[in-house]
Amino acid sequence: MLFRSRMRAQWDAGKPLAKQLWREIVVAKIRWQAAVLEAQGIESGAFTMLARRVRSGDPDNIEAQAARRYWPLLMGEEFRRDRSAEGVNALLNYGPCCARFSRDRWSRPACIRRSVSTTPIAVTRSRWPTISSSRFDRSLTW
Repeated sequence: MLFRSRMRAQWDAGKPLAKQLWREIVVAKIRWQAAVLEAQGIESGAFTMLARRVRSGDPDNIEAQAARRYWPLLMGEEFRRDRSAEGVNALLNYGPCCARFSRDRWSRPACIRRSVSTTPIAVTRSRWPTISSSRFDRSLTW
């Protein structure tokens, strides 16, 4: 019974709420990117402005605009985020995989269905890991 009522609540939430929640996720992600850059001593004022520009559902894809700025600032101008590349890129692909597994594992006991998602289907490319320590120490933190 609990499962059905929670599932129904998720379905009844509607598209406007899902788009608002997605906006909050994107804004938080951009703010974390700014925090990581600041921790590295890199100017991140543009990220604060980008976070303010995110609208419900992120129709302007501000998330991708922030990512295009974030990775070269953090990893160096020559770095390009590439899902099929090896090395650091492969590690950056592994982190979100672990995060999704953990999220799914802990959402099941709460009867939260992953199939009823706040994430727009076209925007399911998550890049959540952050880089810690100095710019020269590329250790990932989860």
